[in-house]
Amino acid sequence: MFKAIFTLFFSCITLSAQDIQLIDGNGNIYNLNLNHPNTIEYIPIQTKQSSSGVYSGGNYSKFEIQKKQIENLTSLFSEINHSQYKKTENYNKGTRHLVWLNNNEKKEYYFPLNDKVGDKIESKFKEFLSMQNNSETNLHFFQNPLIIPSENNPWSALAKNPKLDPQGNKIPLTNPNENNIMPVNLPTELLYKGNHLLFYALDSSEIRVNENYFSELYRTDVTKLTLDTPVLIGVVLTPLRTDSDFLMNFLIQSQVLISYWHTDAEIKLLDRLISKNEVCYSFLGEHHYYTNKKNTTAYQFKTCINNESGKITTIGI
Repeated sequence: MFKAIFTLFFSCITLSAQDIQLIDGNGNIYNLNLNHPNTIEYIPIQTKQSSSGVYSGGNYSKFEIQKKQIENLTSLFSEINHSQYKKTENYNKGTRHLVWLNNNEKKEYYFPLNDKVGDKIESKFKEFLSMQNNSETNLHFFQNPLIIPSENNPWSALAKNPKLDPQGNKIPLTNPNENNIMPVNLPTELLYKGNHLLFYALDSSEIRVNENYFSELYRTDVTKLTLDTPVLIGVVLTPLRTDSDFLMNFLIQSQVLISYWHTDAEIKLLDRLISKNEVCYSFLGEHHYYTNKKNTTAYQFKTCINNESGKITTIGI
């Protein structure tokens, strides 16, 4: 099934003589045109096309890209082992497909899920998209309910690891320049102005948060919050502290605020109140989980960001 979808997506796309193209592990397409002006086109997979019937790659986008950004991307191609990433008959879920046309010479590479080189290249494409998204408004966050699918949960791969409790725990800090870390690429809301906020620690099988933006951060299950005591999520630093809309979107999309147990959640913004010292967001959520049948449970919560201390708190409502 995955192979059929993978083949269908690529067969529908025509490349010009100077193109770089990536199909990521979810089927989203990044088409980089190297003719003047240099542009990147993002063609997201839609819900009805996804294998889960829930995942969506977001909104279509096309914008210009700088020559230096392209050079940063193509410099990563020197790490590609041409024999290691050749075409195969078996495409597993998460496989990335890279095509590079240079003066009509076509080169193709296939990167399996969690491959380090493939992750770096995919991360760079998502960085381009993130920088564009951050330059626009966050109005889509408030206008539409957020669909949070399990496919984008950074903690999914670690759920069975005893070193990390996926339902809680303080998230350790990391310097983004440290060795033995790899940026978390999904979803794109994990990048702030091109900078990654979460990283996989390859030597300890855990996720860490960028110390340039947080002094501490905790995961909290918002489906189980009580009405009496606020829970500390963490402390955010400047400049991210002043971009509360992006920060709130990040906390939900990254599942720092855990919004479902099994498959997915739908979260709708109810209210956004701005005072002198803080910004507060109130949400109505609904998540699905399975026992011997499909269950749906609704919940409400409020998350506040203090402009002075940077403290992030959440409470049930």
